[in-house]
Amino acid sequence: MLRAILVDDEIAAVRSLELLIKEYCPEISVVGSARSIIEAMNLIRRETPDLVFLDIEMPHGSGFDLLEALPNLNFDIIFITAYNQYAVKAFKYSAVDYILKPIDIDEFVKAVGKVIALRSSRVSTRARYSALFDNLKELIPQKLVIPQEKSFQTIDLTKVMFVNAKKNAVTFTMNNGGLISCSTCSEHIYDILSEKGFLNICADCFVNLSKVMKVNKAGKGSVTLENGVILELELISKDDFIDKLTKFSA
Repeated sequence: MLRAILVDDEIAAVRSLELLIKEYCPEISVVGSARSIIEAMNLIRRETPDLVFLDIEMPHGSGFDLLEALPNLNFDIIFITAYNQYAVKAFKYSAVDYILKPIDIDEFVKAVGKVIALRSSRVSTRARYSALFDNLKELIPQKLVIPQEKSFQTIDLTKVMFVNAKKNAVTFTMNNGGLISCSTCSEHIYDILSEKGFLNICADCFVNLSKVMKVNKAGKGSVTLENGVILELELISKDDFIDKLTKFSA
């Protein structure tokens, strides 16, 4: 049984969360609720919860202010947010669970299930929240969080040359030639790569358009990257690739 705290300044929102947890999440026991940042800090220190449902927009400070005041996080967080699309992207890139207001029951149950799965695997989650803070400072998030065996690793997408993405395995080839792999990457990985200027040019391979130095026109065409690696154009014609590269660079 996970011990949970609800943090939201709206009493109706707290009651709604309590009802949802009681109805759909028998693994969760609510041990308290708070309607301000100061109240939440005191409650967390007293109850040492496993999980905190945290509203972002709070009076006299945000949910992020609460987390910065508690640097040694030993609980999981599901954010409750009505934030705009760029902030939602930051959550997605950082592999942090969030629920949009008004709350969708299926999304709520899914988020709780993911937290329970992570806690049962004893995976460290601190890297996700660190990356979230960094990504929220950017209009378009730059850091992607991927799971490792017992932790999460942060990848700076501006330093990725290309990505090999298969159904059960994703490998990032970095500027320095290093490889970073994961077997259970974000369910949004294909969308994220497209958003960040990666183009699917051959089987399971996404190239970072900002790393393309030259387009070679011989045969079906290929591209030369900054590190000298040459990748064949298999899923896109030379002309279409040049067109997309031009639009990306504009």
